[in-house]
Amino acid sequence: MESYYQRTVFVESGVNRIGDGIDASWTNNDGTLSVQGNDKFLKMTLQTLSLHRTFYTINFTNNRFYIKDAAAFLTAVIIPDGEYATFTLLAAAIQTAIGVAIPALIAVTVVYDVPSRKFVFDVAPAGAAWTAAHEWLFFCDPSNTADPLLITNAQKGPYGPFNDSYLICGAQPNRSAQTGATIIEGLEKDAAVPTTYRSFYPALLGSLDEIVVRCQTPGVNLSSYGYDVSTGSAQGNNASLVPSNILARIPIRETTYFAPTAYIQYIGDGDETFQMLLGVKSLTNLRLVLTDSRGRPIPQANVDQAKLGCLSFRASLRIDFLQSVLPQTSRVLQPQDIILQQKINLGQE
Repeated sequence: MESYYQRTVFVESGVNRIGDGIDASWTNNDGTLSVQGNDKFLKMTLQTLSLHRTFYTINFTNNRFYIKDAAAFLTAVIIPDGEYATFTLLAAAIQTAIGVAIPALIAVTVVYDVPSRKFVFDVAPAGAAWTAAHEWLFFCDPSNTADPLLITNAQKGPYGPFNDSYLICGAQPNRSAQTGATIIEGLEKDAAVPTTYRSFYPALLGSLDEIVVRCQTPGVNLSSYGYDVSTGSAQGNNASLVPSNILARIPIRETTYFAPTAYIQYIGDGDETFQMLLGVKSLTNLRLVLTDSRGRPIPQANVDQAKLGCLSFRASLRIDFLQSVLPQTSRVLQPQDIILQQKINLGQE
């Protein structure tokens, strides 16, 4: 297909939009973004995107894990939302969160071991308050099913038992929170000191490594199931590619979160890295949503942050008006026709 016309659309989600700063819509009813005919299509390309980094690295997506006691009762440990510039500060926050969750337990000391890049959890004193049956559990189950679950509704986060705390703590995740599922210990028990536990893997200060831009207009892009929490574990270990609303993924490269002007930026270099062939002939409503890599909204630092425009983005989009160069036929072009044309363009046919 060849582009015979282009228009650039500039949007800013802080104000003058439907929705909020990270889930914004704009209407266009004058027909300026429309094509007619079976051989004409619209294509959207992300050219630029920027947003200020006004969200926390520890947030609702990665701040919750569980301690299971000898009676198989689970207690949620919730790390306070915030920025932790060092692993020492994060270790102290985890230690405080454990003390808040189980104040009558025993002392738990959490330190960060620099050579191994792991957390060390020391439980003291040993005895009736802490037994060999106690476990540290980290759930990453996107099913969000109400029942039956090991975790009560009162203990679950906004996305049920789906949490990335295992990445923060370097722990082994449980991919299912269903009753009867095989549960694995999240932390590694010290063979010599039974009340000392360590991360299995190097810990992280944050788990959000990219911003995913989703366009709610039907398109032909594909993704794996893992990019959308709504598909979840109901698909099991499904390795198929499925239709996706993902327009782009913007890596977060900066390591500092404390610069007053810290922001995330994408500038295309003229190529078409992030594009989507649209499945509509007229773009009357443009809705862009910013999420993490699992389809969860970008975490807000406080209530109404996105609604008030304090968490928002600016973007420019190129809309290409395409015409097929396939021989004209009386039938409507099908997806296989588009694939054939792509092969012709690549010299594969």
